[in-house]
Amino acid sequence: MTTSKVYRRTGLVERFFIARQYLGFDSCVIVVAKYKNATSSNVRISKDELFAAFAQVIRKNPVLAVRVKDEKNAKISSFERVPKIDLNSIVTFVDENLEDEKNFRSYLERQLVNVIPNSGEHPLWRLSVSADNYLVYAWSHVIGDGQSGLSFHRLLLNALNNPDASGEKGDLEEGIITVLDEDAGEMLPPLENITDLSVSLKTLLESVAGLIIPLSFVNRKVWSGYKTASSVSPTEVPKAFLGGTVFLSPPEAAQLIALSRKHGATLTSVINIAGVSIVSKLLADRSKSKSKSKDQSSSKKFTKISTCIPVSLRPIAGVSNTAIGNIVSTFNGKERLHPLTTNPDGSVVFPWAAAAACSKKLRKSVPKTREYVGALKYLFNNYEGFYKGRLGAKRVGGLEVSNLGAFSVAATSDEKVADASSTDRWTIGRTCFTQSDVVLGPALKLSTCGDPEGGVNIVVSWGEGAVDNEFAEAFVQEFQTLFANLAKSDT
Repeated sequence: MTTSKVYRRTGLVERFFIARQYLGFDSCVIVVAKYKNATSSNVRISKDELFAAFAQVIRKNPVLAVRVKDEKNAKISSFERVPKIDLNSIVTFVDENLEDEKNFRSYLERQLVNVIPNSGEHPLWRLSVSADNYLVYAWSHVIGDGQSGLSFHRLLLNALNNPDASGEKGDLEEGIITVLDEDAGEMLPPLENITDLSVSLKTLLESVAGLIIPLSFVNRKVWSGYKTASSVSPTEVPKAFLGGTVFLSPPEAAQLIALSRKHGATLTSVINIAGVSIVSKLLADRSKSKSKSKDQSSSKKFTKISTCIPVSLRPIAGVSNTAIGNIVSTFNGKERLHPLTTNPDGSVVFPWAAAAACSKKLRKSVPKTREYVGALKYLFNNYEGFYKGRLGAKRVGGLEVSNLGAFSVAATSDEKVADASSTDRWTIGRTCFTQSDVVLGPALKLSTCGDPEGGVNIVVSWGEGAVDNEFAEAFVQEFQTLFANLAKSDT
């Protein structure tokens, strides 16, 4: 009997996500990209072409060929090689056209309830290809952060445009990739091995207090949507609703980013404050109406909203944008509720000062966020107890803003990466990002990423039971309207 190669032990962040996955608290993360053929828009990417590119990418990136061993024993859990990858089972070609916005949202919602198990015969990802060349890459958070989705598409695009010079299929036969030890390479080390995750006494005490004192007491005036579910099935993740998207064309995105910089803000801080302002308005509106719901009934009940912004540690850790792994932390904050005001002509007065202050806090806090990752070691591997202890309790976050940043396919490391030259057969257009994490995650999520053409896409989503649909749908409408106006503003 042969044994699979064990690459390495799992790290702090990976063990955190492993437990979340097998408990049924999360399903997957998704980055979907529109692939465009240089010859004709009617050319669909072929199975042979795609599979050959996959073989090339997987040979150089062993993280795409692993599963978790001993998932429920955090003390010894590890990543082991999947000996054979049957692409016929995890890469599907569907007849749907995702250019249609309704189809796009519906298809991604279905993907977000499809759990990727930690162990089994398949690696921790899957891919589907629509009739109009939208490639939907879904992966377990266990093997990568949000930017890892962009890394995957960058590597795949490079392989499509630069096939193996030998023209041989090598370890690919009839859609099955045989992963050999000598070709597999090494995975990226765990985060604690590539950057300092030391924890100060203050952070340690804060973390311990957070485990002991109920959030419903310390954050009783902080809005975070409804309480978390009291129980969850490990095989059925609650539904994530994709209420809408905001697309900023390249000129609109460039103008808004320039305007943000003019005010000392960033696109991330602008999105965050926009979300806070809209929640503030909706809570104020509800306090004036007879339509009151259990813990969103009045703005008078709340004075702040809890927010979280994932932070990339790649620059600090010296990790390139082609790497796949969890090189991320989170900035958690509380913003004061402040509904948007209007000018006499009815136009919205955007709170640029609040956006600038948010940007400053975020930038200053990036190094310190590593401490909160390091504090995971004080759970002493009791990740399951940590998660179950948060069921039926006040939700930690009200709003999450995840921004993957600009998506450049140009080379940023020693590895040759396609740069969308005129000779390339394939290019990438619209790119969107979304995720599950609906059980304990923030009530509302604003998942943002740029695309190689310079546009910006924002997906608005929420989890089943996190907020009521009426509230969330009103949020989507207000958010879309606000950004349509901001994209045209020059002040």
